[in-house]
Amino acid sequence: MAETTTIAAMAAKVSDEIFEVFGWERVLPSDQNWACVDPDHQKETHPSDVVFRYRHPYRAVTVHLTTDLKSFAKASVTKQQIGKALRSLVMS
Repeated sequence: MAETTTIAAMAAKVSDEIFEVFGWERVLPSDQNWACVDPDHQKETHPSDVVFRYRHPYRAVTVHLTTDLKSFAKASVTKQQIGKALRSLVMS
């Protein structure tokens, strides 16, 4: 459990530092399970570790990007697993 907490903290720190370079800012709260509002998803919640926002430079709108910071063992990084993670993010 402690290792998982350390990995999550490290992922949040790294993501802050990476996205800060692009002018994105972190939006609170973090580490949330948001209620699903689309019955077609057939899910109760959607996980969100960190939400970032930035001002779109050409459209003059604020874009919010939800992230689910995952930690995978090397052997488990497969096309199917990545596809599953991306589909989950799209639904959220």
